[in-house]
Amino acid sequence: MNNHTDIPLSLAEVDGPFLTSALREAGVLQKGEVVDIHTRVIGQGAGFMGEVVDLRLTLSEESPDVPTQLILKIPTASRNRRIGQTLGIYEREIRFYRELQPRLGIRTPRHLYSAMDLSTDPHHTLKALKWVNRMPIWLIRPALPLLGWLGRRKTNRYILIIENLGGYRVGDQVAGCSIEDAKVALKAMARMHAQFWNSGELTTLPWLVPIELIPKPIHMMFLKTLNDFKIHHEGWLTNDHITVLNWLKLHFIDLVKHISLRPHTLLHGDFRLDNLCFDDTRGEIILFDWQTLGTGPIGSDLAYFLSSSMSIDTNQNTMAELIEYYRHQLADNDVSITPEALQWEYETGLLTVLHRTVPAQFQNILDFGDGRGNDLIDTWIQRVFSKLSHVDPNRLLEKIPRS
Repeated sequence: MNNHTDIPLSLAEVDGPFLTSALREAGVLQKGEVVDIHTRVIGQGAGFMGEVVDLRLTLSEESPDVPTQLILKIPTASRNRRIGQTLGIYEREIRFYRELQPRLGIRTPRHLYSAMDLSTDPHHTLKALKWVNRMPIWLIRPALPLLGWLGRRKTNRYILIIENLGGYRVGDQVAGCSIEDAKVALKAMARMHAQFWNSGELTTLPWLVPIELIPKPIHMMFLKTLNDFKIHHEGWLTNDHITVLNWLKLHFIDLVKHISLRPHTLLHGDFRLDNLCFDDTRGEIILFDWQTLGTGPIGSDLAYFLSSSMSIDTNQNTMAELIEYYRHQLADNDVSITPEALQWEYETGLLTVLHRTVPAQFQNILDFGDGRGNDLIDTWIQRVFSKLSHVDPNRLLEKIPRS
């Protein structure tokens, strides 16, 4: 994988000559050139780590085989860029499109072009994460500011050009999801999870981070922001909510140790409505935004999607129906799991989702912009609490599935 010396640093540097060269390298532009570009930033309040741009191209020679409506992804100019680079999310998404997407069993946008400055060897990143997770929590706290400093040492360049999905119906996480749409998404999720279930292939891709290598840094952010969260949301937090939050404060690291013993698969890591489109003609989804993919147990993606997509008013019977539907879809793809084990994974997944979303507004690392980003997080957290209303966290650590 080669570095590129002419990668644009920002959207302002994306011009006709660059796109002409990129499309020729992609093999989709055989003659003529890009003579004009219209850009529109989309996904505001959804893509926190980068700009997602709708590109409309004018060519010197029109051809029906050349796409003139594209999606471009480039790191954001905000402070998010530093943390995104340090966490490797830009590099991870490009590696996904180059190394995994061609053989993935579900639909994703067509990859047209990508280029990046290579950062550290992914093996070194994994070693660093293992080292951090051996540190005591109290020692990680003073190390957090170092994360931002490391991201400022050098500004790497990344760019990704993919298929424009404007012809399909886009999901809306704030609005929520119908049962029918949820089943379409769960069918694709089960197919992806089954394809990489306990697969040795995942261990050959060091840029995929296993879930067990990230609990302590995440927990440090949770501890750092928990009091701010309680104060900010004291108007609607109940005693039961506080009990769950305090339980996570004491038991999260132990919980992840048990979760990590479950069979691993490929996880999207951000499987929610804002990151998928519906092809209603074919009854399929197209899943995008692969910046946070990794490996871990299926309950992580399952709880992430259902907690973020299904409204507070969704009753327990409906949730049970969706979880059982997903289990049957796994079985149709030759993966067997008992209802009890899947329920355990789903419920522990809900706790990890809550633990992950609580710091989002207060960690002073991510910039959510105005409006929708904060609404999205507020709505999501309330949905997670509603799904946890019948869950006893202590029971989850007492009754751990054996298989």
